[in-house]
Amino acid sequence: MQEMQSMAIMTELDISGTYDNPGSLTSLRGIEYFEVLTKLNCNRNSLPELDVSQNTELTELRCEYNSLTELDISQNTELTELRCEYNSLTKLDVSLNTELTVLRCQYTSLTELDVSQNTKLTTLVCGNNPLTELDVSKNTKLTTLSCLGNQLTELDVSLNTELTQLFCGTNQLTELDVSKNTKLTELICNYNQLKELDVRLNTELTELWCDSNQLTELDVSLNTKLTKLYCNSNELTELDISLNTELTSLRCESNQLKELDISRNTELTALHCHDNPGDGNSVFPLTVWGDQAEKPGSLNVYQSGWRYNDKYITIQYQTAPGE
Repeated sequence: MQEMQSMAIMTELDISGTYDNPGSLTSLRGIEYFEVLTKLNCNRNSLPELDVSQNTELTELRCEYNSLTELDISQNTELTELRCEYNSLTKLDVSLNTELTVLRCQYTSLTELDVSQNTKLTTLVCGNNPLTELDVSKNTKLTTLSCLGNQLTELDVSLNTELTQLFCGTNQLTELDVSKNTKLTELICNYNQLKELDVRLNTELTELWCDSNQLTELDVSLNTKLTKLYCNSNELTELDISLNTELTSLRCESNQLKELDISRNTELTALHCHDNPGDGNSVFPLTVWGDQAEKPGSLNVYQSGWRYNDKYITIQYQTAPGE
């Protein structure tokens, strides 16, 4: 009797496992007796099913890293946070969960996701699913959107003006307009089919990953807060980073660059510039800071020589004019 009374008044329950010590629960039978439960964490177990239909006071539900094939949360209309990633869900109906601010459902098997009723969402992570479309036009409060590793051919974020993080890499996007997303600090749009990318209005960017696309030019002259720029595996013939003085990491390998000037990038500690043609014969001119035509001591260059079109290309360090 005392145990039943304890269940009836308990508001939080954590029966989760850990990465190093996963739980072994295969059933949560009896969870219905926790009538006023607001927070339930049962992640990293082996649950094949989860019935929370009687737990109508839930505001936070964490059930990630289980073996769930379905999840009915239609009675849990007070939910503000739902984490159900790393399961085998093929569908997820969140249409009645209008209080949700955080939804993480990545690495499941969702073929569709309707978040049109979830207008309070600030974080949506739905990556690594077989989603072919995603409409976030009603989710204008989003600050983080991660839809990496899906099958999206288009993504309209023009109404998501509060976004600070947009991760949409490894899709099938042929264009991406981020001109309205002026608060972005991180943009990952790599492994798509983008032929152009305009980030001139995204002056708050600190990280830009646009590698493995089809870009022939990239203007980052107004992105002076960048610390990481990954634009490798494109078709760039030139790259001006003279105004990006905060850069610490630059990847521009596997392009069509004939030379590179990093003489103003004195914070740079990691550089990948291999697999570029250089002069097409034997050298890749690299202009560095300081008064010595040699690699700065604080700079780690991933590869100093490479083969390009049957020619062996090596980095030729040089100083900037006037140094």
